[in-house]
Amino acid sequence: MVNTLRRELTVRQAKVLKAVEDFILGHGYAPTIRQLGSALGIPSPSAVLKHLQSLERKGYITREGAEIRVAGLPALLEGQVRVPMAGLVPAGGPRESFDVSGEAMDVPGWMVGRRRGNVFCIRVDGKSMIDAYI
Repeated sequence: MVNTLRRELTVRQAKVLKAVEDFILGHGYAPTIRQLGSALGIPSPSAVLKHLQSLERKGYITREGAEIRVAGLPALLEGQVRVPMAGLVPAGGPRESFDVSGEAMDVPGWMVGRRRGNVFCIRVDGKSMIDAYI
């Protein structure tokens, strides 16, 4: 059962929590214990697990099997976010780029995370990049 009263975190626990949040916001899913250990420079999976268990006891995360959930983070990942369009970029032969100010695109919330005010998109016009998997 998760403790609803949050307690103070140690410096290491705060770093582990931040690493979990950053990974989820960057990838859209939770890290494995090994990925988390690698990101933090902690070679021992049992040491990472110990920190996760402490975070869970203090109410900062919940764990179900290999899945890690951070309290308050789902709201950042859910739904669509409207991202402003910064411009149109030609892909192919030489062409003029166009201003598309005022236009926007809806993207999944996990792609934006906490950077909501610092994100924009660019529309590519042309087919030269079609097989580049961009």
